[in-house]
Amino acid sequence: MKSLRGQLEKIPQDKNIFVLKGVPLEFVGEENFPENLSAAADNPLNYFIALTNSGRKFLTHEEFLLLNAVIFMQYDAVYVLKNNLYMEQFPIETKFDDVTKKILLEHFTEPENIIDESEEEILGNATKLTELFIGLKDNGNFLLGVYNDEQILSEPKVKVLNLFDADE
Repeated sequence: MKSLRGQLEKIPQDKNIFVLKGVPLEFVGEENFPENLSAAADNPLNYFIALTNSGRKFLTHEEFLLLNAVIFMQYDAVYVLKNNLYMEQFPIETKFDDVTKKILLEHFTEPENIIDESEEEILGNATKLTELFIGLKDNGNFLLGVYNDEQILSEPKVKVLNLFDADE
């Protein structure tokens, strides 16, 4: 963790952005612009503009996956701070409304279920959100997910930094 802080201090802040994978925004004190994945899925460019105007330099991993096209155009490098205590399943910090959460969970657990008409209006956003994950499950008071991020993390601009050193 100490070496990570040292690495972060050496990275120029103006042309780079940081992504938190398995780390809550509260960890870095970035609560001034709350995450809203529905807004990001609806209009990624407007969300990105509002996000940058807020001064926030850390994104959630979900925001990064939704906004990656815009982010790659705007920044020289994307540093993903990965909580490497987790192997593949990460806690999902995003708070979904009940209907979206139901659609997401049913997509991964009961894909044959049919969405009723009252849920159709948010189905568009939920469909975009399902693309963020390979799997998602409810673990009682929080969600666990496997991100669909292998291709994006292999982009040349992306650098993954583990939160914990192997010898800590």
